Amino acid sequence: MASDTVTSSAQGHYDQRVEIDFLYLDLGTCSRCLGSNESLREALEAVRPALEATGTQVEVRKTLVESAQQAKVLQFVSSPTIRG
Repeated sequence: MASDTVTSSAQGHYDQRVEIDFLYLDLGTCSRCLGSNESLREALEAVRPALEATGTQVEVRKTLVESAQQAKVLQFVSSPTIRG
């Protein structure tokens, strides 16, 4: 299982934490996966001022789903899947 954690936050103390899982099959050629990855990045950037003002840290866990067994364990139904 390939997994990659990206933390998007301001420096300092955090009162709250939001965890987002981004599960996908292919970030190299899948246009839906690539588009969703970019949309998630843009959305987080758009709300960054509110996150900083409220002391909220966001952790995005990106997971490459590599097998049917892994998909079953992760309850992965379609690619991409974003859930928080």
